[in-house]
Amino acid sequence: MKNKLCKTGLIIFLSIALSGCTVIFQSGRRSDVDKIEELSQQLDELNQAKKLLESALSKEIQDKQVKLEMMEKGLVITVLGDVLFDSGKAKIRPQSFPILDKVAAVLKNNDTQRNVGKESHTDKITISNASRKKN
Repeated sequence: MKNKLCKTGLIIFLSIALSGCTVIFQSGRRSDVDKIEELSQQLDELNQAKKLLESALSKEIQDKQVKLEMMEKGLVITVLGDVLFDSGKAKIRPQSFPILDKVAAVLKNNDTQRNVGKESHTDKITISNASRKKN
């Protein structure tokens, strides 16, 4: 009986294979496959943007002014130290404009529909401005 079932199964498999039909074995739903393809495309876009930024900011990366990292939230561009702001100040330093211009140019020319977020951190020095009591 077992031998007969094996032969029957083999005959069915061979007839399907030789008749030009395709059998796809997949776990999960088709929507899962679509989501994986979409996420792969997004990752490819982020890696491309990272390469472009590494090229545009190569001097700043080498001088340890900028760091690029792929993180769970996406591609993170970190401007290190007091490159953007003087200590205790809230105004962007004119010397940082070239770095910001390079980042903006890559983002603009990359023509992506991705969201861009900005995070800022400061020091503990009080800003010397009557309208702002704390930094």
